[in-house]
Amino acid sequence: MGYPRKGEPLAPGTLREILVTPAPRWARDRGFEHLADLDARAWEAFTPETCRRLANLVVDRVRKRISSAPRELLRRTPGALPGGLTLRDMALDVRTSNALARARLAARPADLAKSSVGALGSIPGIGARSLVDLLTAWEHAQRQTYRLTPPLPVTAPDVRSTRSRSKPHRAVPTRDIEPARIDEPLVDRALDRLLETAGPRSERARAGLAARLGWSDGSPATLEAAGRIAGLTRERMRQIQKRFQDQVRGRYRVPALERAVGLLGTVAPTRTDRAAEILVDEGVAARPIHPAVIRRVADLLGLEPRFQILDLQPIGGIVAPTDADVDSTFLRNVLAEIKRRARPFGFIHRDAIAEIVHEVVGKRDAGTGDLFLRFGGAKELGNGWFYLQTDRREPAVRLIEDMLSVAGGSLPATEIERGFARRIRWRKAGGHLHADGWPPSTDAILGLCRSKPESFEVRRASVRAIHPVDWRRRIAPTERTLIETVLRAPGRVMHRDDFERAVIARGVNPNTFSVLTSYSPFIKELGGGLWTVRGVEPDPVEIERLKRARRGRGRQVEGWEWTPAGDLRISVRLRRVHSLVIGVPGAIRSYLAGRTFRVALADGSRAGSVRVDDQGASWGYGPALSRLGPAAGDLLRLDFNLSSGTVALQVIPADGTGEEERAAHG
Repeated sequence: MGYPRKGEPLAPGTLREILVTPAPRWARDRGFEHLADLDARAWEAFTPETCRRLANLVVDRVRKRISSAPRELLRRTPGALPGGLTLRDMALDVRTSNALARARLAARPADLAKSSVGALGSIPGIGARSLVDLLTAWEHAQRQTYRLTPPLPVTAPDVRSTRSRSKPHRAVPTRDIEPARIDEPLVDRALDRLLETAGPRSERARAGLAARLGWSDGSPATLEAAGRIAGLTRERMRQIQKRFQDQVRGRYRVPALERAVGLLGTVAPTRTDRAAEILVDEGVAARPIHPAVIRRVADLLGLEPRFQILDLQPIGGIVAPTDADVDSTFLRNVLAEIKRRARPFGFIHRDAIAEIVHEVVGKRDAGTGDLFLRFGGAKELGNGWFYLQTDRREPAVRLIEDMLSVAGGSLPATEIERGFARRIRWRKAGGHLHADGWPPSTDAILGLCRSKPESFEVRRASVRAIHPVDWRRRIAPTERTLIETVLRAPGRVMHRDDFERAVIARGVNPNTFSVLTSYSPFIKELGGGLWTVRGVEPDPVEIERLKRARRGRGRQVEGWEWTPAGDLRISVRLRRVHSLVIGVPGAIRSYLAGRTFRVALADGSRAGSVRVDDQGASWGYGPALSRLGPAAGDLLRLDFNLSSGTVALQVIPADGTGEEERAAHG
């Protein structure tokens, strides 16, 4: 006959974890939300042809997912058959029967009962369909109760033979017997009662069996360890376990266990330790009991838990809903990506987590993102922001402490936010491995500081350090030099040109100065080329004096023109020779914006490239200028060839000589 058989389930409960996937819409309309829900009732809801279509969907799903099934599922065994029943009593498919016969298992149902799902799937000739065929027939047989018919009366032996004519006993299915009920209000006491009722008589043997079943902490002890507790051999311990499982399977009803199963299905996703506490808080258990114990006993009694236990390191055990279609591999991939995106400072937004879930494995249900927000170790900071500690040194806390120390102990949260944004842009510009950091908002920063009352005090929108640190000992020497230079300046404010000359005189590389003024969280630009230290109030009189001195310096770009050769020439008066950034005049910006021009020296060697952005700012002159050796005050001519995409640089000394033309042509 073969799979599917009328009156038998279409989906084996043994493989439920990999069959928790949405059923077709027309099946969901009949109450079958997932393929795993297709039990024997499907034959009453659909036509035989439709049931065969659903059976094909079940087989296809098993074929795709069995290789990546959870380890717990692959280790699961189908359990013993009722007494007197053999494989010949199940209408197995010919292919399945032949494969079992070749493996010499057809006549040994006891060995099959001890074989795991992984072992059954590895039998030659047992594919996905044969595996489903065997498990559905096996589970259907287990749901039947069998009794032995009374022995036929023994008649007098035939005079022609000395052999008895009595027939052997025959197993005949009868109606299901009502399972025994254990009415204990608390699940832990109900399990103890179940162990006393169906377990061994010896208290020591029961203790060993409880350890073997993992009823203490959810982790089953080895046969050897359980045998030592019971004072028995490994083999005897195995026999006791098998006998207990055979006696319990489908023969008892535990209402307290049913309540625990329902409760865990509603609180998932959560940590296993938190789930154990919830059972006590809700009055279901008197002591914390591991959810894995609830799941294991529920499977044994024929219940269908709506949760699964996943092992996700380093977080630990997770109680996840079975309808979330997640497994340990999926959780690890998403958690690893969340941590990567949160680096270096650990801030991440709820929207980013939803985006990551979609990127890793496609569209998932909305609750999957919350799964990580609950057990991923993240602190909720407010307005959708979370803090996930990715480094035990907590660089976010360290940076806030350093910024507060430089500022004198207190800073508005908006200034801290700008400091984080500059530091993260620095890492991205440097091609850092973890360049996907999220600049935190003001709410995120205030939320983190409130969660660290031992380090920070939040007053409205400002943060104060409880124990200020010495920034001179914590900040890198080069960055410390910039801070000290500004703090020693009159009014604690400097023009960029004066700032650059002062720090270069103290041994700072000009390129390093340019990088730090762009990305350091401790330096703040006031506008108009003026710089100060973030959180320090500069002297307004000195600011006004520097602005007036700035107005008398004249323009950097002295003019532009078209050359007879058709090149676009820009004349620039050099105020500095390091970290040169030139603004293209607005009248000619459209010719150069968004383009890159190659620079080559007169000897034919390359000297880098000049880049012009959409706003007209151009940079990249450093390699050529370092070869030409100009001085401040010299005139720099830039000839852009728009057709070839090259630029020629010509330096004319300020004294007017230099028509010897120190030039770089491209």
